[in-house]
Amino acid sequence: MSNFFILRYLNYASLNLLDLFKGFEIVVVKKLISFNFQNYARVLDSKNLIMRIAMANLKPSDPDYEARLRESFCSQGLMKLIGAEIISISPGHCEIRTPFNETVSQQHGFFHGGVVGAVADSAGGYSSFTLMNPGDGVLTVEYKLNFITPADGDELIASGRIIKSGRTLTVCHVDVFVVKLGVKKLCAVMQQTLMRVVGQPNISI
Repeated sequence: MSNFFILRYLNYASLNLLDLFKGFEIVVVKKLISFNFQNYARVLDSKNLIMRIAMANLKPSDPDYEARLRESFCSQGLMKLIGAEIISISPGHCEIRTPFNETVSQQHGFFHGGVVGAVADSAGGYSSFTLMNPGDGVLTVEYKLNFITPADGDELIASGRIIKSGRTLTVCHVDVFVVKLGVKKLCAVMQQTLMRVVGQPNISI
C-alpha cells in the first residue's frame, strides 16, 4: 500500500484507519500508522511553506493589520487564560502557540479537545482578519475539526491559512500540531468559515 494513499486517507479522520490493514498484526499496523503520521506532518510542513510563498502576494488593505490583529488577540480572555501567544503573522496566515499545563489538560493528561478547537479557531479567524479593513470585525460561522491523534505534548501550535477570501465569507484551513520533546506531530485539522462584519470592529447584536 503506497504512502500516497495513506496520506490521502488520513484526511478523513472520522473513518477507522485500522480498516485499511485487515489481516495484518495489530503491532505492525500501529508502527505503520505512527510512521505515516510522522511523514504526513513533514508533508504538511512542506505544503505550508509552499502556501506561505503563494500567500506572499496577498495584499492587506490595512498596512497596520499586524498591530490591529495583536490588539484584538490580547482582548481575548480565553487566550490569556490558556497562555496562548501569536508566534507568526503574515497576510492570510496566523500561527498560535499554547504551552501545556493542568489548566488545558483533560483526564488522560493530553491537551483538552476544547482547547485544541479554541486555538485552531483563533488561528483561522485571525488569518482571515489579516485581509480585512480597519473598521471590520470577524465572527466564526462554522468549523469542522478532525482529531487525528491525541494531543500529547509540551505545546500546541495551530497554523491557520486562508483558502478563499470573499467579500463576506472567508474559508480557512488550520493544521494543529503537538510538540513533545522537540518532535512536532500533526494532531488535528480544521476547515473553517468566517464572516466579515463590515464597519463593526466591536461587534454588537
